[in-house]
Amino acid sequence: MFEEAIVKNRETLNQLVPGAEFKSFSYPISPPRPLTKAKIANHFLCCRGSGQTLNVGTADLNQLSAYFLEKSRNSVQSVKDLIDSNRQVRGWLIFATHDISDKPTPYGCTPEFFEDVVQYAVSSGARILPVARALEAMRRI
Repeated sequence: MFEEAIVKNRETLNQLVPGAEFKSFSYPISPPRPLTKAKIANHFLCCRGSGQTLNVGTADLNQLSAYFLEKSRNSVQSVKDLIDSNRQVRGWLIFATHDISDKPTPYGCTPEFFEDVVQYAVSSGARILPVARALEAMRRI
């Protein structure tokens, strides 16, 4: 049933925007079941979960770790520390948030917080790319 929803979403997107496609997938809050994870792998270049950490060394492309910004929105320094760690280990850091607003939901952050994070990441020398484009760039290395 889950796989059917993925196929239907893909078909609907293609009807609305011919040629468009979803290249990556974001799991809902809980980790995926093994069978669900295996089926999703047939439809996307990669999938991300949570984990509040960076990806370094060998990574599971069907369950990449992501760092949800709202969990640190009261402490931008903790995000900056993670960016510094990522630079040192030459990892892949995926940031996630649901909304950016002056009055964010519990799952979002303010524009000022987001801008501070992005500016710090840029100043660290990191390449800033959407998840699927980052994977494609790494495959060319």
